[in-house]
Formats: sequence, structure tokens, C-alpha cells
Amino acid sequence: MEQVMKRRGIYSVIAALLVVGITTLSCLLYIDRMEFGNNLQGRYQRELYDLIGTIQNLESDLSKVPVTASDEQCALLFGDIWSQAGTAADRVNSLPITQTAISQTSKFLNQVSDFSYALIKSTGNGNKLTDSDMDNLKALRNNAAYLRSELSLLQTDMEDRGFKWSEMG
Repeated sequence: MEQVMKRRGIYSVIAALLVVGITTLSCLLYIDRMEFGNNLQGRYQRELYDLIGTIQNLESDLSKVPVTASDEQCALLFGDIWSQAGTAADRVNSLPITQTAISQTSKFLNQVSDFSYALIKSTGNGNKLTDSDMDNLKALRNNAAYLRSELSLLQTDMEDRGFKWSEMG
């Protein structure tokens, strides 16, 4: 009888240790999951913030072109515009947003990139900007301003509502 009691005691200790171990493991996994979610949330918020900054720089550079004095300065601006449009497109594509939602933004950024690259080549060959080029640049600047405004509203709305990127899907 005494031996049976010892076995029950040992089994009880083993069961208690298993319960404590499984509970501890579950808590650690939950904490790790929450930490991962917070890190991911921070990364996506930073990507959106950086995207807005890049679009703002793009808008600013597009605004500078009409008042730029020399062809060399124009070529430098177009190089910056080309680079920023590519960077913005990468940032847009890094956000966890469905392809249909970002397709217009990506298309716009690719158009800015392609147009500025064509202008780099054109001004590099000694060609002057045409009235049509200036009209296109003005339209691109207006679109960049609209995109920046919409992204800023999205960011503010997300912060006000406590939005989690993991809720997208």
C-alpha cells in the first residue's frame, strides 16, 4: 500500500511538472508571438512613414524642375526623381496590401520613373524640355501631391483607430 502511495505521489509530481511546463511554454510562445506582431507592426508603420517622406521628396523635386536654371541641374533632379520613384515603388510593394489596392500607385510611380529616365537621356543629349514635358511634369507633381495627401490621411486614420497591419487580409 505504501508503494502505491509513493507511485501516486511521483505521478502527481510528474503531472504537476508537466502542467507547469506546458503552461510556461504556452506563455513564452504567446509573449514571443506578441513581440513578433509588435515588431512587424512597427516595421510596416515605418515603411508607410518612409513612403510618405519619399513621395513628399518626389513632389518637391517635381516642383523644382520648372524653376531650374541649367540643364545640368535638371539632369540631377531627374536622376533624383527617377531614384525616388523606384524607392517609393519598392516601399509600396513591401506593405501587406493586396495587389489590386496598390496597382494604381505602382503604375503611377513606374510612370514617373520611366518619364524622368527618358528626360535624363533627352537633356543629356542637349535637348530642351518642351511645353508638353512641362505639362506632364506638372501633372505628375499634382498626382504626387494627391498621393502624399491620401497616404498621410491613411496614416492618421490608422493611428487614430489603432489599426493593426495583421488585420489586413
